[in-house]
Amino acid sequence: MTDTTTTGSIDAKLGIDLDAFKRGAAQVKAEARELGAMDPTIKVDANVSEAVTKLDSVRVAEQRVETATRQAANTASTAYIAHERLTAIMESAAAPTCKWPPPRKRRPGLTGTPKRPRCVSSPLRRP
Repeated sequence: MTDTTTTGSIDAKLGIDLDAFKRGAAQVKAEARELGAMDPTIKVDANVSEAVTKLDSVRVAEQRVETATRQAANTASTAYIAHERLTAIMESAAAPTCKWPPPRKRRPGLTGTPKRPRCVSSPLRRP
């Protein structure tokens, strides 16, 4: 084992000025209270009129789409009804039934072939 050799020594004393420390701490606390007591008013300037205008135009466009959808549904219903009516007419026209008028009495003395009478009812004509 080796022995330690001391060739010198340093003696120091550390001192603190307690009053200066307390003054600094009090100053920091006062600044913290001052910052905490502030009631800042923050104003944000935003140009929202353009956004509101765009939102209004979107609302108007949505109403137009809703109206167009309703009109398309009405048109489709009308077309469906017309198609059903046409189908009914075409089916009745496929097998026409015709009511012939009763034969007329021929007057004596007429010669020749009598004309065939016209059909008085047809599915395409109203009686």
